[in-house]
Amino acid sequence: MMVRAQLGRTRTEMARGFDRYKTEEKQKVRKADVKEDQVLAKLKDAFERYQYKARWVVGKNPEYKGADVLVKGINYTVRDVERFVIALAEFTEQTEFERRAGFFISALVNNCSDDNFRLPLKYLPNPLHFLGMENTKNIIIEGNVDVSLGIRMDGGSIIVEGDSMDGVGDSMKSGLIIVNGSSSAVDGVGNNMTGGKVVIRGDVHGVVGEKMEGGIIEIFGDVTGRDVDRGPIVGTGAKGGEIYLHGNYISIDRSGKATIYHKGLVIHSEGWVEPE
Repeated sequence: MMVRAQLGRTRTEMARGFDRYKTEEKQKVRKADVKEDQVLAKLKDAFERYQYKARWVVGKNPEYKGADVLVKGINYTVRDVERFVIALAEFTEQTEFERRAGFFISALVNNCSDDNFRLPLKYLPNPLHFLGMENTKNIIIEGNVDVSLGIRMDGGSIIVEGDSMDGVGDSMKSGLIIVNGSSSAVDGVGNNMTGGKVVIRGDVHGVVGEKMEGGIIEIFGDVTGRDVDRGPIVGTGAKGGEIYLHGNYISIDRSGKATIYHKGLVIHSEGWVEPE
């Protein structure tokens, strides 16, 4: 009987010992949750304090710099960025939300110590503007995007699992942008780019490579649409670079200096002479 009693006490003591570890584990999880909630609260507070005013100045963008200043004092991780993107659903009724959120997320990504991001934007009611501004990180975007994706991008990669609007890769210097859908880019894909590569898997409704100086643009779908009085669609005023067209197109700028391929064959380059 004494042996059984001792065994019973031993088992009870062991169980209590394990309970101690369970309590410690719960405390660690709780502390981590509290810390994450504090970081998210700081990010949301910074976003609410971010005052957006439409003051677009080529090459400067004080709207972006305003967001950049606000996030630099916050210590956060890639997980916090992803949680913040989901939490943005609380602010969608605010004025200029799509622009404010795009600038703010770009600043968050650029100032984060992590390099690889997945942004679950498909849960927001409308696509965001200016995502990936001055980007050097690797970003996967779930959902559609609005204007100026990857503007002034200087490295890294952006993959969009959806469609885009105007200005993909505008003034891009380096890196890779892939849009797995189409681009309704009336005002351009790869305009003014000097380096890097832009790939559109679907169609482009608008201009391609206007005033580009370098880099590569590759369009797998058709290139269509533009106001007749604005002239050719592909390579307008280009000073360099390469454009690869795998689908149909309407017109190209014969005075431009980009090398243009259509279904694997060169159809235009600097000094091009029309075949007789």
